[in-house]
Amino acid sequence: MKFTVIWKATAETQLAELWMTAGDRTLVREAATEIESALRSDPASFGESRDAQTRVAVVAPLVVHFEVHEEGRRVVVLTLHAIPPSWHDRSNS
Repeated sequence: MKFTVIWKATAETQLAELWMTAGDRTLVREAATEIESALRSDPASFGESRDAQTRVAVVAPLVVHFEVHEEGRRVVVLTLHAIPPSWHDRSNS
């Protein structure tokens, strides 16, 4: 059974700003699509836990913080940030 993904307004704004200022918009779009897919299918296994409900995941060039609510089968995206290009360039080598 899939999860419903809810983006807080702050996270939606952050994604829009990151996309608008990105040097490679395709990379941002693909990362956001991968994040959304993972959150819909198996959010409890995506990324790393921070506490009972909060998790963080990196899909370069994005970092997403989210809450998993198993009882309601929903995920709330809290924030979205970009990682510096130099960081994800090193992690791919």
